[in-house]
Amino acid sequence: MKFIVATLLGIPEVVAIVSAIVIVLGIAIFLCTGFIHVKKDHIAIIERVDVYVGMQKKRWAYYTPIVYRRAGYYYLGTNERDITLPNEIKARLFYKIDDVLLYHYSGHDIKSTIDRYYFLNGNRLNVDILKQALTSIGLVFVEIVELDK
Repeated sequence: MKFIVATLLGIPEVVAIVSAIVIVLGIAIFLCTGFIHVKKDHIAIIERVDVYVGMQKKRWAYYTPIVYRRAGYYYLGTNERDITLPNEIKARLFYKIDDVLLYHYSGHDIKSTIDRYYFLNGNRLNVDILKQALTSIGLVFVEIVELDK
């Protein structure tokens, strides 16, 4: 029995069958991109056409590709980041994400937030100012450790 598409298009039957298999596999792979897995102690922010829809906690979920997307994925435990303070001191900052939405949509730019509070507070930085700066973008200060130069 001849492959109907091959007959209609006037192409060899083998080429038509291979093309059909490639198209079906491509569609299947595309549909599989809608699966999202969120690990324990993590959270994902889901958007639909760049508008916030919700947060996904630990589990597998399926969202229609292209329409929905995972806009952010964050660890809720203690995070660490190496930073250079405005007075050129290198330090390792430990923090937790308290308000995921505020952190995500504020641009999660820790460096410029610390620099802004440093400038607004007379070019000095202490732990209280650092806590206030991090709270303004949805973080909780845990610890800061100065690194060797």
